[in-house]
Amino acid sequence: MLDGVFCRALGAELNGALAGARVDKIHQTGAKELIFELFGGDRKILLVSALPSAPRICFVDSYDRPPNPTMLCMLLRKHLTGARITAAAALEDERIIKISFSGTDELGHPVTRALYTELMGKYSNVILCGGDDRILGAFSMSDVTDRRCIMTGAKYLPPDKQDKLSPFNVSEDVFLRLASEHSDMASDSFLLQSFLGFSPVTSREIAFRACGQTDAAVAEAGARRLWECFSDAVDRVRGGRVSPCISAGGKAFSYMELTQYGEGSRHPDTLCDLLRDYYSEKALFSELRRLSADINRVVSGNRTRIEKKLSARLAELDDCSKKDTFRRRGDLITANLYRIPNGASAASVFDYETGEETVIPLDSRLSPARNAQRMYAKYSKLKRAEEHLHTLIASDRAELDYVMSVEDALSRARTRRELDEIRTELSEVGYLSSGHAKPSGSKKPAKKLPAGAPLVFRTTDGLKVTVGRNNRQNDYITQSAEKTDIWFHVRKSPGSHVVLSTGGEEPTDRDYTESAMLAAFYSSVRGAQNAEVDYTYIRFVKKPSGSKPGFVTYDKYYTAVVNAEMPEVLCEK
Repeated sequence: MLDGVFCRALGAELNGALAGARVDKIHQTGAKELIFELFGGDRKILLVSALPSAPRICFVDSYDRPPNPTMLCMLLRKHLTGARITAAAALEDERIIKISFSGTDELGHPVTRALYTELMGKYSNVILCGGDDRILGAFSMSDVTDRRCIMTGAKYLPPDKQDKLSPFNVSEDVFLRLASEHSDMASDSFLLQSFLGFSPVTSREIAFRACGQTDAAVAEAGARRLWECFSDAVDRVRGGRVSPCISAGGKAFSYMELTQYGEGSRHPDTLCDLLRDYYSEKALFSELRRLSADINRVVSGNRTRIEKKLSARLAELDDCSKKDTFRRRGDLITANLYRIPNGASAASVFDYETGEETVIPLDSRLSPARNAQRMYAKYSKLKRAEEHLHTLIASDRAELDYVMSVEDALSRARTRRELDEIRTELSEVGYLSSGHAKPSGSKKPAKKLPAGAPLVFRTTDGLKVTVGRNNRQNDYITQSAEKTDIWFHVRKSPGSHVVLSTGGEEPTDRDYTESAMLAAFYSSVRGAQNAEVDYTYIRFVKKPSGSKPGFVTYDKYYTAVVNAEMPEVLCEK
């Protein structure tokens, strides 16, 4: 994603935004993150990061100021505070951005400095050099035994180039000749192995544009068609015609439209905005995953426990289906008492239901009458067990539905507050209580609005639609709605409660459709085609006493079939 071609486009963008700006303040906000406050007509905050998981250079809106500067931060302040940025550019075909500075030394003599930011994954680094490219300091230093020496006083040298061609200098004839020599190779592999500065994402995108497949052979894609898509991708950067793109689901980003991932991509205004948004979302996702680890562990553990218990009880219930066999054996023994001698280990009797002779095993220590009583006792025991198991299985299934609803809410949580609400809910029902207390139902309905606000939308025709983010919010919006409001929920799957506020008026068909689409979108079937959504008036929705958060029953309902996608015309209030 962040390849040499992308960095060339990024360098050109940074040059236009940074040239002439003066360095006002410098801070080190993380292990390998620097902040430059710049002034050049307006204030800008430039983030320079060499984090292995998030290497980038981009503008940010704010930052957390650390209490104490590091040695490298002090060195940067000494050499760059007050200096002006003269240029920014990427080294040719490299993931290295060079920012040049001009300023004065302690004696007022003019000096130049250079900051090399190497955006190379786990090898990322930030290196400060003097005007002669002698290294003054860096995040990561090496020693003389390394092939590439990063030491104070050493000459800065970029990494050794690979034995590949620069995509900006290759001609059509050379490209077609190489393509003919590698006609059996997959197109993306051919581009990746033949040219500098191409990432797997860029190579796959060019191949996909050429023939609609990411791994088609060069011969299948067509060498000339591959050249056309290749040269278009290169010319976009050469001519400054970039189209920043983050693919659907945040899987990848590029300086051009990513068609290989289908629809749903986002298009930030600039490459800096792209890097800021992509890595901010990635950091937020990592933070949420860390914060939700304990909840996930509890929820998944309880789901496993319930599923195991439910499976065992269903097996027991299957065994109970044999109860009628014992009753019939008792009847047959009773009907043939005069024919069965004492001490017999089996009795051959005529079964009037099947019309066949059948053999019934007996306990030879008991009389025939006592054997009949024993069969009736087994029948009664299995019958009572069957009735009890039906109750327990219904309870297990209700608890499993609840756990799955928490999993669904957890998968859609996007803020710390939403996680805190889910944690509070699990504590209230006993899953996160101390010790090993048995989970219990919610004793009181949600009468007050939870800490986080539900989602609120407006339909095309102007009606308010409220969507619960979790079970506590689901209870609140359902119980606080008017009786004439319309309630929506995806059919037989975990999901949010959705309430369409009607104000006593009959909604339009479009209001119904958009509300149903919201109910499907904010559920476990998001993205599905032809999702079934139940809807009814609020007055027909009931919450049983003692039931788990989010659980309701309803009758007199209708079912709509919609696509589980966010309605495009719907806007959040």
